[in-house]
Order: sequence, then C-alpha cells, then structure tokens
Amino acid sequence: MDTKVSFEDFLKQKSTEKETLLINKEELKKEWIESVYNLYDKIEKWLQPFEQKNLLTISRNKIITIDEEIGNYEIQQMDIRIGTETIHLVPIARQVIGAKGRIDMESETGDIKILRYGIGNGTWKFIQKIVKMETWEVNNKSFKIELQNLAS
Repeated sequence: MDTKVSFEDFLKQKSTEKETLLINKEELKKEWIESVYNLYDKIEKWLQPFEQKNLLTISRNKIITIDEEIGNYEIQQMDIRIGTETIHLVPIARQVIGAKGRIDMESETGDIKILRYGIGNGTWKFIQKIVKMETWEVNNKSFKIELQNLAS
C-alpha cells in the first residue's frame, strides 16, 4: 500500500470538506440575515402608522456580528426611537440553545430576547426569564406591548 497516495487522498478529502463547510456557512448566513430582515419588515409594517404621525422613528444601522457557527458578518440592527428612548433590536446569533436564532431587544431600562424557532422565517417568540421561562408569539400586538415596556 502506498502511504503517500492514501495520505494525499486524505488531504484532498479534507480540503473538499472544508470547501463544503464554507459554502454551507455562507448559505446559513444568507438564510439568517434574510430571516432577520423579514422580521424587521413586519415590525416596520406594524409601526408604520405611528411613524407616519411622527410618534416614533425607525432606522437600521449596519453592525458586525461575531457568530461562532457562521463566522463574522455584517447585518443591520433596528433602532426604534420613542421620545428620548431608543430601543435596539440587535441580532446576536443564528444558533442558540433551543432555537434557530436570537435577537436582543434592548433599551436603557431593560431588555427582552426574541428567539426564532424553525428555519427560514420560522416562528419568532419573545422569551423572558422570570421564575420560569415563558415564551409568547412575536406579532403586531405583542411587539407594541414589549416596545412600550422597554420605552417606559
């Protein structure tokens, strides 16, 4: 048996695995970013009547996120300004324990986590650690309630 040839084949296989992994990471990154932006689009739609009345402002700003699973990448955080308060929606990671992504909704007065269950657009749910873990759907009504809580 020619050890050099089998070792060379081994190295070629490892090189192919690395290329496949990089391609998969890029696909995962793209899917995650699209999912985050789809949620942002929903939020903007929910809040549009209030923005049109100049009761709040919504902006998106580019940030660099360091993600153990898919590497570093550029993504937008959403900022919602209500009076003197600014609430930031900051994408944290595509993969977290028990979910397929996390966004932190933060203000000076507190924060709440939003987790994505499933892939693609999936289902987004708020999660807050009280005495026990509690989750509820992210929708038009619940988003406005949590936004109001964080701006209070």
